[in-house]
Amino acid sequence: MALQRLKGQEVSLICVVDGKANDKIGPFLDLDVTLRKEVLEGEYLGETTTYFDSVFRGCQITLKGHLRGAMWLKIIDRDIKRARYQTGGLIRFDIVAVMKFPGLVLPYTFRDVTFADHKITIADRKSFVEASIDAMCSENPAVGNI
Repeated sequence: MALQRLKGQEVSLICVVDGKANDKIGPFLDLDVTLRKEVLEGEYLGETTTYFDSVFRGCQITLKGHLRGAMWLKIIDRDIKRARYQTGGLIRFDIVAVMKFPGLVLPYTFRDVTFADHKITIADRKSFVEASIDAMCSENPAVGNI
């Protein structure tokens, strides 16, 4: 039996306040993820071989989507308050990508995401307003039960 290719699935951004999901936006158009690793070289005096080691440097994430309502602007406002240590900023952001394999639905969760830049593109009157978020996550993504 031939393996089926995986199509893009639902990606959501969840705002967690006091351990409970408070706000959720999505679905997004694109989710680009880079699981960053660094390979280090080491050599010891008298040895003739180079030793290699790797270090996990977290995840680099880019989300893109259409503004479908004011919820996206509310999330940006909460993130800016969190960065400025203002009231209403003590929250956590999680990104969940749900992938559907044949006979299996698998959530891929990025917990406690830190946002970098928020970009909003307002093109001509015929186009949708697009927004994108650049983010970083220090933990590797959690995979649901396989």
